[in-house]
Amino acid sequence: MAQDLFPQFIAHPDIAQRPRNGKGEFLAWCPWHEDRPGGNPNLHINPEKRIVKCFACNNGGIKALAEAWGLSTKPALALEQGRAIDKTYDYRSAEGAQLFQVVRFLVPPGADKQIRQRRPDPGEADGWAWNLKGVQTVLYHLPELRSAEPEQVVWIVEGEKDADRLAEQGLLATTNPMGANKWQKRYNQELRGRQVAVIPDNDEPGHRHVQTVATQLSGARATVRIIDLGVDKKGYDVSDWLNDAHTVQELQELLAQTPPFEPPEEDEGPEDEGRKGWDPGKWLDPARALTEELRGQGYFVHAGDDAYFFDREQRRLVFLDKDERDLRILLGGPGYQVNRQDPLYPYLVEHLLLEAYTKGETAEVRKFSCYDEATDTVFLDMGAGRVLRISADAIDVRDNGQDGVLFIPMPGQESWEYNPGAANRLLFNTLVNAANFTQEGSELSVAEQRTLFFLWMLSLAWDSYMPTKVLVMAIGPGESGKTSLIRGAGRILIGNDFDVDALNQSEKGEDAFWVNSQHAFFTAYDNVDQNVRWLPDALAQVATGVRISRRQLHTTSTLARAKVSCNVALTSRQATKALRREDVAGRTLIFHMTTLAEKRAEFDLQGEIRTQRSDLMSDYAKMVQRALTFPIDQVKIADPGMRMADFARVATRIGHGLSAEVGVITQSLMSKLSRAQRRFATEADELTELLGIWVSRKEPRQDNSMYEPESNAGRVVATQALFAELSALAKESGIKFTPETSSSLGIRLRNMQSALEQEFNIKRGKNMRAKTWTFWPLDEDPEPEE
Repeated sequence: MAQDLFPQFIAHPDIAQRPRNGKGEFLAWCPWHEDRPGGNPNLHINPEKRIVKCFACNNGGIKALAEAWGLSTKPALALEQGRAIDKTYDYRSAEGAQLFQVVRFLVPPGADKQIRQRRPDPGEADGWAWNLKGVQTVLYHLPELRSAEPEQVVWIVEGEKDADRLAEQGLLATTNPMGANKWQKRYNQELRGRQVAVIPDNDEPGHRHVQTVATQLSGARATVRIIDLGVDKKGYDVSDWLNDAHTVQELQELLAQTPPFEPPEEDEGPEDEGRKGWDPGKWLDPARALTEELRGQGYFVHAGDDAYFFDREQRRLVFLDKDERDLRILLGGPGYQVNRQDPLYPYLVEHLLLEAYTKGETAEVRKFSCYDEATDTVFLDMGAGRVLRISADAIDVRDNGQDGVLFIPMPGQESWEYNPGAANRLLFNTLVNAANFTQEGSELSVAEQRTLFFLWMLSLAWDSYMPTKVLVMAIGPGESGKTSLIRGAGRILIGNDFDVDALNQSEKGEDAFWVNSQHAFFTAYDNVDQNVRWLPDALAQVATGVRISRRQLHTTSTLARAKVSCNVALTSRQATKALRREDVAGRTLIFHMTTLAEKRAEFDLQGEIRTQRSDLMSDYAKMVQRALTFPIDQVKIADPGMRMADFARVATRIGHGLSAEVGVITQSLMSKLSRAQRRFATEADELTELLGIWVSRKEPRQDNSMYEPESNAGRVVATQALFAELSALAKESGIKFTPETSSSLGIRLRNMQSALEQEFNIKRGKNMRAKTWTFWPLDEDPEPEE
């Protein structure tokens, strides 16, 4: 590797132990597995032997660690080694805040230019981190682009130097960071529908770059012209052209003489090769004609691996899949009349897909809600092609797609009307306040659980801002109203067709789970009362946010890849051991419910929701607006280390925005959640029960039986000895003990340590021969024997 990264490694804050003389092995907290304070640092770093290795999880490597710790592997990193800066270029948000900086270094004459990126970081000695970790790149001069008149021509060049040169001449100019062929699809949204002039650098990468940019912007309905400066010198750019005594007026004349760019036609496929039945002309011309007719009715969109058609008249997004009901309705309707049985149908669908992937606009496709961080605006899908735009100052009804936000209909979705006069607290009083929560078995009071459930419902308006999701679990006996609560939430948010599902426990049930999670915004499963082998892993993956790959057919190896972004709720009479697994419990909002003294008729509750849904959602929207009045940069999370940090940030903002009183309750809630989750994870766990008995028992000293027996509390015990003693204790007590070996016990203790710390003080150590454990009751001082 060109750059020695070891000085940065041993200066990293995750270094936990250093050799006494500064030479030999350093120990650090491993970034690839749970290896935090409270355990032992397992990552070994040896600068002399050039070794980076974790002996707990077997990950390692110099480049891999650099990436995991956000360090650059490029030799241009070391500014502190004396390289001088020639010029810096600031990239700013739409509001003008500095996001990152492009730095050009001084180099000897004739040497290649050296350019790096850095971001502000108060934690660094010079105030800069030389990477873009956590930063979303934007176009150069973004504030000027946003504030310019829509009809003003935007000049795109290759490099910040050229963009500044044109801006000095009074033109609206921009570029993308990191040079040629680094154009990102999200940049297209900033230039949607604009007049654009693109000037290439005169070299092969430059010409290839402008073709890519022009093709993508044409898909975003921009009118693009590629300007030929007429000089055949390698590397010649617009700054060189202006230095040669040319003027901006001449540039404007070149613009007026240049025809609009036409994207290349898609490949029409091979000519007739004698294959049986091969007649491309039979279906090609009708498919082209129908595609052009559809273009007159709307436009094509691609988002990641998915393709869509936006029907401008209906303001409706249609998923381009041959089995999609809305597509069959569109193509089979008046004007097209191509049904699924028509031989043209599959050919036409493939043609539409090709049109979307090659010429379609790039866009983010949302369900239910979208939060635009740049403008601090929430969009809610109202159905029927309408969107509610909510800012701290106003609530407006807009057309789907009008603000660059596209919503696709959700399964079971029903439209609603916004009523600014809807009663305040209607949603809380109708659903949440009527729920029969109980404090029994919970760290949270009834009032806190009501507040938490309400915050969770409102947080879904920020769903796009929360890449990790929270799970919701309502636990209680029969007749406690847990199913009514979850069903009611779904019917308010989605529509009257929403309902809870029964969980199929077989392998087919897992397939159905993933299909639901891929297509639904919110899904719920009722009475999950038995251990389901695949469910804990699936829940943890959905909460984390994953892209799943599954075979389309069992007869082929073709994989269908899909991003899963779904909110999942469960009800259970008695949560199973699988649902209490720590990585599931740590992502779950747990609500305890008790039997209703007077059962409220389910028909009455759902009837109220059905007749008042527009007012309920209007009240929801007004609560969202109140939350927006509390600035996001003032949010302080009570427990930044919790697994649900995304939710905690949003919920804290909502609480403070609703009222000072709710804000105080929310802060208290966020500090209690981790404790509540650890308690839930350890309840009804045989290992917790056995450890409780073992810690309190008196054991005779092995070295001298004449001594008084001592408690196991504070005793340093190896995992192998602990396994033998717990196995004997389990047999004696009639408690089922599942670990089959001392190794499996050690793994389980490590995985459960944070949950077990709800019950015990724990120290994990390692002597010369074995890994050791020390346990104390929480009310005892942790002073282990030597």
